[in-house]
Amino acid sequence: MTRAESVCVTGRPAVAAQMGVSFGAVSIRAIRSPTDGMPVCRFTVSAGHGPLTLSVEVDDSAQPYQVLERRSDEESQNFAFLKHFKYPQPIMHLGLDAWWFPREQQAQTTDGRVLITVTIISWRGHGNAPRKALSAAVARPYLGRLIGARTAKGEP
Repeated sequence: MTRAESVCVTGRPAVAAQMGVSFGAVSIRAIRSPTDGMPVCRFTVSAGHGPLTLSVEVDDSAQPYQVLERRSDEESQNFAFLKHFKYPQPIMHLGLDAWWFPREQQAQTTDGRVLITVTIISWRGHGNAPRKALSAAVARPYLGRLIGARTAKGEP
């Protein structure tokens, strides 16, 4: 099994559970990211609360926590310069740290080993809150034992 296929195997039950469909109703496609070659799985659901298309990338490059923190800082700084910019939102109790980036429709989190990115590609009729919640729930099974300290966003 390739690394991209293992990303599909890990996420498929979570997508099915969150969408209220059977395991078989979730189509998967294992690919590699065209930008960095990391494993990606594209999930498609037509039934339940669908239609939905989302992708999960698991990036095992160095310093995932620092990469996530830098992105959240940079995206927050852009808020002051762009009119109608949707500010990044913290996701509490997910990994060492987790953020929802509404402009890109992405959630990112890390356990200190990998950076997990869940992108909602298409889910018509669903607003920001359900997209953020779905992304967090799909990201959770990819997290291993946390390495490092939690963020200071008010989490216990």
